[in-house]
Amino acid sequence: MPLATTKIWPVRDSLHRVVDYAANPDKTEYSGLAQALHYAGNDAKTRPAPPDMDGEQVLLVSGIHCRAGQAWADMRAVQRRFGKTGGTVALHAYQSFRPGEVTPRQCHDIGVELARRVWGGRFQVLVATHIDTDHLHSHLIVNSVSFQDGKKLHQSAADLQAHRLASDEICAAHGLEVLPPPQKQVKQKRMGTREYRSAAKGESVADTIRVVGCYADIIAMRHPKEGAPLVASGVSTVPIINAGDGGHNHPTQTLTDLMTIRREKGSLSGFTIGLCGDLKFGRTVHSLISALARYDNVRFVLISPEELKLPSYVKNDVLRAGNREFKQTAADLADVIPQLDVLYMTRVQRERFFNEEDYIRLRDSYILTPSKLANAKSDLTILHPLPRVNEISVDVDDDPRAVYFQQAQFGVYVRMALILTLLDIHVD
Repeated sequence: MPLATTKIWPVRDSLHRVVDYAANPDKTEYSGLAQALHYAGNDAKTRPAPPDMDGEQVLLVSGIHCRAGQAWADMRAVQRRFGKTGGTVALHAYQSFRPGEVTPRQCHDIGVELARRVWGGRFQVLVATHIDTDHLHSHLIVNSVSFQDGKKLHQSAADLQAHRLASDEICAAHGLEVLPPPQKQVKQKRMGTREYRSAAKGESVADTIRVVGCYADIIAMRHPKEGAPLVASGVSTVPIINAGDGGHNHPTQTLTDLMTIRREKGSLSGFTIGLCGDLKFGRTVHSLISALARYDNVRFVLISPEELKLPSYVKNDVLRAGNREFKQTAADLADVIPQLDVLYMTRVQRERFFNEEDYIRLRDSYILTPSKLANAKSDLTILHPLPRVNEISVDVDDDPRAVYFQQAQFGVYVRMALILTLLDIHVD
C-alpha cells in the first residue's frame, strides 16, 4: 500500500561551531540554517526531472515567500529584522515515498502543497525534492521566524500529528492511498466503549471484516480512511456497502441524490447543477459528480473559495476525461444561481480541518438566504446531504424549491432497496 512518511525535527546552531567561528558571524550562521538549506538544495540530488508534458525541464526546488536560489539570505534577513538569529533557526521536515509510488514532479508538487497548507501563511519554506535514490523524497526547510510578525515557530505533539494528517489528506487527494494513523493510547480507570473495539486493539480492517462477516449478511461500513471499503470488499464473504470513506466517496448518498433529482426533474440528463461549499473534502460531492458525469448534457458549476475547490484528480479523471462541461468560480452565490437548475449545498466540515482559524475563516463563505434566491429559477431544486450548520438559512426551509428533508426521506427508501437487492429479496 502506498505510504508517505513524514518526519520533522529542529535545526539548531552547533555550540562548537559558534565558538570556533565567533569572529565571523556569517560563517556561524552556516552551521545551522544555511547548512540545512545547502543539503536540501544539493544540485546533485535535485537535478532536473525528465521533461514534463510541455517538453520543459522541471527544477525540483521551490521557495515559498523566499527565492529558491537565495533562501538562506531571505530567511536570515527575516531573522535579523526581528532580532531572532539564535536557538532553533529552522525546522527540517521530510516527506518520503516508496519506490514507484510517485513521479518526481508529483512528489515535488505534494511537498509544495504540504508546505503551503501547514506553514505558507506565515513562514518561509524551501521545498527541495531529492531524486538520487529509488524512494523519492522532499526536504522542507521552514524558517523558525515568521516574516509577518517575527514570532517563533513552536511545534507541539498535536501540531506534528496535524502535519502528518495534512500530508495524508494531500496524498489522498492526489489519488494515493495512506495508512491509518496510530491509535492514541489513553489511560483510563475503566475501559470505555471505544477501547472494546477491535480497531483500538490494533486489528486490521481485513481481519475485522472477516470476523464481522461471520455474524452478518451485509456489512455497511463507514471509515475515516479513503479506500478502506475497497480493502474490505477484497476479503469479505458478504456484501460491503460503502457508507463513506474519508473524503473520497459516499455511494449510498449519491443514490439518494440521484433519486431526488430524477423525482424533481423527471430525468438525470439535460440540466445545470451548481455544487457549492466544501468541494475539496466533501465526499458526497465527489461521488455525485462521478455519477452525473455518466449522463448526457449535464453541466457543472463548481462554487467554492480557492482553498476548498474540487480536487484536481476529480476534474481530470472524471470531468475532463469524460469531456464534461464545467466551470469553477469563487463568485458570490447570488451571481451564479440564476443559471442553475439544481443547487447542491454542502457544509464546511470542521472535522476535515487541522487549523481552527482556517475553519472559522471559511465556514461562512457561502450561505443560502431567501434574498439570494430572488433571481433563481422558479423550478430550482435545492439539495443538501445534511447535516447543515448555517450554510442554508432556516428561512429557506419553507421555500417549495427546498427539498433536502424529502431528500433525507428518500435516503431511507434507497437504502431499503439496496439491502433487498443485495439479499436477493423480491417485493411485489
